[in-house]
Order: sequence, then C-alpha cells, then structure tokens
Amino acid sequence: MRGGLPARPLPADTAMGARERVAHLLGGVVGEAGVDRAFAAGWVVGDDDVAIEPSRIMGPDEPLYIHRPVPDETHVPIEIIAEGEGWIAVNKPAGLATMPRGAYVARSVVVQARRQFDNDDIVPAHRLDRLTSGVLLLVTERASRSRIQGWFQDGLVHRRYRAVSHPGGREELLDGAWHEVALRLEKSGLQVEVVAGEPNARTRLRALSVGEEIEWDLAPLTGRTHQLRVTLAYLGFPIIGDPLYPGVRESEELRLHAYHLAGPGFEVQAPLPTSADR
Repeated sequence: MRGGLPARPLPADTAMGARERVAHLLGGVVGEAGVDRAFAAGWVVGDDDVAIEPSRIMGPDEPLYIHRPVPDETHVPIEIIAEGEGWIAVNKPAGLATMPRGAYVARSVVVQARRQFDNDDIVPAHRLDRLTSGVLLLVTERASRSRIQGWFQDGLVHRRYRAVSHPGGREELLDGAWHEVALRLEKSGLQVEVVAGEPNARTRLRALSVGEEIEWDLAPLTGRTHQLRVTLAYLGFPIIGDPLYPGVRESEELRLHAYHLAGPGFEVQAPLPTSADR
C-alpha cells in the first residue's frame, strides 16, 4: 500500500514477461507509454512490494501488482471526535467520499485518515454519501474489523440525522410528532426510485421547525442507498442542495448531516454545521 491506496492485482493464465502482462491487461487503458512509465516509476511490484523489472518472466501463479498514481488532491484534515477499542469516530466534511472511487482517489476519508494517522489498516465501519457530512466510524486495526463492521450488519447501531428541506409536501407530517415511513427503493442508474412492492426502507422522521425551510430529525431504521434523500423528496420535501432529488442542481451543499451514532458501548455526536459552514 502506498499513499493510503492498495495495489491492484494483475492476474495471468500463462507465463509471460512482466511488461507483457501489464501491457496485456492495461495497455488499452494507459497506452504503451503508460506501461513504460509505470515500470520506470516503480509502480509494478511483486508480492513483497519490491519493484519488478519489465523483462522478468512471471509464472501464472506469481503475483504481480500495480500501484495507482495518486493525484495531487487537496488535503482535508480529518477531525477525530471520539475513539474506542479498535475504532475512531471522525466528523466527515461534506463533499469528501468515504472510500476512494472514480474521480475521488486521495480525496476520500479513508485515504486521508490513513495518511494523517500513518495507519494503512484504517477501513470504514459503514459509509456516508459523499455529499453528506457528519459522524463516520473508522476501524483502526485488522483484528477489530469483523467485530465492529458486524455491529452495522446486525442492526446494533442507531443513527440520527438532521436535514433542511424545501416546504410544500404533506402537511400532516409537520406536527412535530414522530412518523414512520416505509417505502420500497430500487437503484435506477445514478438515482434510487420508489417502486411498488414490499417495503425495504424504513425511516422515522419529525419536523423540528417549519417556515421557509423545514428542519428535520431523521432516524433511519434501515440503511439503503440515498434512503433519507429519496424519502423526503418522495414526501414532497426535497433536501436543500440535493442535485439528484428532485433533480434541480443548486449551488449549496447538501443540507444533510449525520449528527448521532450509538452502538454497543459507545455513543458519538458530531457538532451540527453552522450557517457559516454552508
């Protein structure tokens, strides 16, 4: 692992030269010059993370890896708000992905935390959408991964969010009482849609203040992708700053913040963003 990013394995079915294997698998993406640059930079390595010569003949069972070049992305300091045995809780900024993916490689909580705390064992216990801010639990040691990630898989962790939405939806939901909404959500391209069928997403919600904007307290009982964003949009209260639901792109950040996380032996709160932070 380099720069907080793991190397990519490059498998092969037959014996061939190291450069030939890399060119066969990646040449169509990076070109011949890109293959040569990878060897010159020492990005192509064996199982011991030592650079491999391009002329070396590699057997089909010999592992070969390539390290991804990490772009010079702006460093975002990670704030620890709590820690325990095998974990830390951080306050994730809006716009920072949980995991490296697509255009967001180094600009992710996991990679930034690995670098900042010099710990390549850091992995997320769960995920937050890139646009969502707030408390995120990170596992800091390999021995604790199954235990801590299991809390989330087994439904032992309770989450609370604050959201600010546009008005205009179902008025009976604005009485300040808790309401439970059950929907069936299915992925459709980049978006998630509400469809007919047995509900697979349940959310408790209550309106905290009502005016030109509506502030919500949200408690998801399940953990579907974009669950809170889709639920409020479906009810007629799209979250301010949401580029996908209802699909009107705004200049503001998404007004959705994970402020509370509680599970076996821990309870963590992330400070609510102020208007100056938006």
